[in-house]
Amino acid sequence: MFQRWSREFGLWPGLGILLGVFAFIGATYGLFWKVPFAAPALYMLLAIIPLYYSGEKERNDFLKGIFLKKDYSRIRILENLLVTIPFFIGLLCYGVWIYALGLLVIAIYLALIPWSPKWGLRIPSPFAHFPFEFTVGFRKTLGVHLLLYLLTFMSIRVDNFNLGIFALLVMILTCLSYYANPERVYFVWIYSRTPAAFLFEKFKIATSYLILACFPILLALMIAFSSNIWILLGLLILGIFFMLTIILAKYSVFPKVVNVPQALLLAIGFSFPPFLLFLIPFFYKKAISRLHYYLE
Repeated sequence: MFQRWSREFGLWPGLGILLGVFAFIGATYGLFWKVPFAAPALYMLLAIIPLYYSGEKERNDFLKGIFLKKDYSRIRILENLLVTIPFFIGLLCYGVWIYALGLLVIAIYLALIPWSPKWGLRIPSPFAHFPFEFTVGFRKTLGVHLLLYLLTFMSIRVDNFNLGIFALLVMILTCLSYYANPERVYFVWIYSRTPAAFLFEKFKIATSYLILACFPILLALMIAFSSNIWILLGLLILGIFFMLTIILAKYSVFPKVVNVPQALLLAIGFSFPPFLLFLIPFFYKKAISRLHYYLE
């Protein structure tokens, strides 16, 4: 699956693995550097999230149907260990071996006893059912939202503004991820409007939902750290520009996924925000040209 995704992305799988390793190391260092007191628990929770989804009932029922019980148990344990080993090594590097051992125990336990929910609960969403990006994305990342709200509470409790900033930035990135994959052509073709009007509508709704998702964190941080209101507002405005860029980049190659050249340009823009002044009109022209075929 990773090889197919890498080739579709226009990336050699070996290079993708190498970049992933460096990105993981950098993220680990950044987390333990910025929030050292909470990093072990957060790091452990980040490792548990994919373990939870790998325990999905339908997926495991399928595996049980094609493998013997002994082979199934070995495969599930191997799956969970492969996911947790990078996190296990990271925890050991920072000397928190209790968390590391606890993570291994949890990984093996969840492999043998899947804990996916058995009920058919429909998670309510604060976002409208149409368009779909935020509705689907919110329900898939509900745990991330709750974790970020918890981080915000912790930042206020320990008087650590940087931890609150981290929660706000991750919330913005989570919302941006909802627009990473293109929808089916039909869900663009059904619009009866010009490409420019289509993009404006997408951006207007995405911006309002981004503000709605970030509002609890922003409000709490503004009350607790009132002297830093302008920093918080500046980050939100920057997030809005990031959202605009992501949407334009997505439709500049529609219905394909963003490939390596576009991803590199986005990485430069996110690392050096003034570059967005070039990226936004660049992606806008390409998106208008691309959408003409489907909308007009």
